[in-house]
Amino acid sequence: MQHANLCSGIKKIFLLRIKKGELKIDLGAYTQINTLDKVFKAVDVTIYRLRGLRLMKLEKRITQEEIDEQINCEKVQTVETWLKQHSFDCWTSDRDEKKHPAFIYDKDNRVVDYDFSKIHGKDRKRIKFEFKKLNKKYKAQFDLFNKYVGKNVLYVHARQGGDNRFYCGMPLVEKHPRWLSDIDDADDCTYCDIYFNLDGLDIDYENIKKELENERVQKNCKCI
Repeated sequence: MQHANLCSGIKKIFLLRIKKGELKIDLGAYTQINTLDKVFKAVDVTIYRLRGLRLMKLEKRITQEEIDEQINCEKVQTVETWLKQHSFDCWTSDRDEKKHPAFIYDKDNRVVDYDFSKIHGKDRKRIKFEFKKLNKKYKAQFDLFNKYVGKNVLYVHARQGGDNRFYCGMPLVEKHPRWLSDIDDADDCTYCDIYFNLDGLDIDYENIKKELENERVQKNCKCI
């Protein structure tokens, strides 16, 4: 039997995302906005929908294992969404909930995995196509993040991706002299990650690192 690895709840490996309805945020970066505000202001760029900041010099590379786990979580959601919306093999339970033979449930009756051998025909073909798109999007985002780890770069997470780009001024952001690159979020393309060069700016990394560590202790935040 071929199926994906168990996806543990809603935990998001990449930057530890949290979902709240349709809102998806980089919680770790969001909690650092106040501490890194001076650095952000020194870059002197206008971001209308700021959602998070990170100093890439203080970040660690995302491992392949973490990337694979993240993608597997997204695959479970992709399978569940597609089959419930399109598959003729789905049937409705007494609780008016759509079910499919491929779904694997936890003790709370939530779909946490799938058995790919029970997905057939057009559903199987389309899901394979969606998997390819998932792998491509996440690889691009993870590779860009890892490219700047350990470097003198500011990571900005903002809701200025996808269709928001034009309305939120991204064309101007990309003309900023410190702009390096940006990419739409693989999980929600209305968000994006933007990278700015910090060379030439006086940044006290040691002091900022201590401030961030103190905040983690005070907030008891284990998600950064």
